[in-house]
Amino acid sequence: MVETEAEVARVCRALRVELLVALERCAGLAHEKLERETRRRARTKQWRSLRILIGGGGSVLPMYREVAAGSFTTWSMQPETSALPLPLDVEWPASVADPHELFRRMTVAYGLSFDFPMLAQHRLPDEIDPLTADDEPERERYVAPSKDEV
Repeated sequence: MVETEAEVARVCRALRVELLVALERCAGLAHEKLERETRRRARTKQWRSLRILIGGGGSVLPMYREVAAGSFTTWSMQPETSALPLPLDVEWPASVADPHELFRRMTVAYGLSFDFPMLAQHRLPDEIDPLTADDEPERERYVAPSKDEV
């Protein structure tokens, strides 16, 4: 059967519409799942107290802080961002006016200065168990008295 260009164009348009409908449905289902997960996880202490530490030059640039915090908007969260704290095991020369500025510039070098055996306690994300359900007791809900109790 020989198809004309008009028939092929019509079929392509119909397939495009069908694909867009399927994508919208899939996006809607993903959004619903994220919303459910957001409500479930938002109750845990671990998520409520999330803090993002930023090292290097990006720690002072608002753009990096905004991107880091904005990465969690899907879960309706705005975690605190801050620069890495000064290490306690470094003695700063008296000539260093601002140790925070100097450390900001050398954070990667500082991290690489540790022996590998000391880093064994660190784990990769896929080696960490998922967060458990809320570690706080769930709040007791108010229950109104029934008509027989009043």
